[in-house]
Amino acid sequence: MLILLLSGLFLIVLLEAPRLLLKKMWKELIVFLGLWAIASSLAVAQFIGVDLPNPTDILHAIFLP
Repeated sequence: MLILLLSGLFLIVLLEAPRLLLKKMWKELIVFLGLWAIASSLAVAQFIGVDLPNPTDILHAIFLP
C-alpha cells in the first residue's frame, strides 16, 4: 500500500511540474514543490502510523492564554 501512496504522490509531480518548467514559472514551481513535500511527508507519516497533532490544538496553544 505504501508503494501505491508513493506512486500517487509522484504522479502528481509528473503531471504538474513539466508545465511549470516549460512556462519557466520558477517561483510557482518552488512553492508547488515545497507544499508537495510537506503534504507528502504528512501523508506518509500518517500512513505509517505516526501520531500527528491536530492543527486546531496547535492554534489553541498559540492564541489562547
